[in-house]
Amino acid sequence: TKSSTVNGCKNYGKVLCNQMGTSSAATVEMGGIVGKTEGHLITITNCRNYRNGIVQVIDTANKVAFPRTALGGIIGYSQVAATVVRGSYNSARIYCQYNQGGTNNRSTFVGGIAGAFATASGTTATGLAGLEIDDCHNTGNIWNQNYNNTVSIGGPFQGGIVGAIIGTTESKASIHDCSSATPVADSTVTYLRGISGGIAGYAENASLEDNTSSVTITGNNNAIGAGGIVGWSVSTSISNCTFSGAINASSNSAPKNVGGLVYLMDSSSSISSCKVDGAVLVKGSNAGATNPAVLVSDAASGATITNCGVKGTLDGAAITLSSNMITTDSGATVSGTYLLD
Repeated sequence: TKSSTVNGCKNYGKVLCNQMGTSSAATVEMGGIVGKTEGHLITITNCRNYRNGIVQVIDTANKVAFPRTALGGIIGYSQVAATVVRGSYNSARIYCQYNQGGTNNRSTFVGGIAGAFATASGTTATGLAGLEIDDCHNTGNIWNQNYNNTVSIGGPFQGGIVGAIIGTTESKASIHDCSSATPVADSTVTYLRGISGGIAGYAENASLEDNTSSVTITGNNNAIGAGGIVGWSVSTSISNCTFSGAINASSNSAPKNVGGLVYLMDSSSSISSCKVDGAVLVKGSNAGATNPAVLVSDAASGATITNCGVKGTLDGAAITLSSNMITTDSGATVSGTYLLD
């Protein structure tokens, strides 16, 4: 099997793609270090995309019709098993602006380190074995202006570390010891549609451990939901992760669902020993906004949430053990929740 290693690379320059055509078959994959991996195992270590190394795609002429875009500070898109990114850092702005409205079946993955780790055809995505993001850090701003109103396992997804990561049942994808936003207080994840997370927008068959997020996540009233750590969790375990940022601190910028740790988790997902530590969680005033939740906005029956510490504000009131922990609870198990000092 062919393999590649990228080590110690640095980018200070802009990676730009502007005013594109209308091909319905084209895709865009762009990263500050690597754009796309295909046909090779790849390990990326100790790479840096500096503040000037903006990764940006813009279509202000309303022409874009192609199905998939993946943008990341280090790597845009990998559809190869055993892809590893370790010890790498992004401080640049990762920016997607598609002005064309109402174009469904078009997916975007935007992340501070990686756009997407999955194999995908158009707007569908499936898992890969051996995916790992370890000891990676993002202080850059993540922006996804995509007016796609249809959300599938193709997005739109955006996250402080990765837009979407999908492992397999036999080989869980891993995000370990990563941080988003620290120490830059004004780092944000901004989105107009879809689902966002402080670490991952979408995680399936994955394990997230020892990660921290202090981003401010902002969406409008057409955005579906956001979680401080993961937006949408499927067959994923989240442990020892902390969210200390804000979701929709602006009262006129509210997605429909807000969860301090996760927006949406399925019956096979779990959260343990995590913290919502000083977070600001705000519903906002736009039509369609639901009450925010300290832990999870929507938890399926069978999901487990154990031993989580909480502190911060929920719609302006101090979080207590009587605060709304889950907005839509279909029978999830919640135990051991405690107040942080």
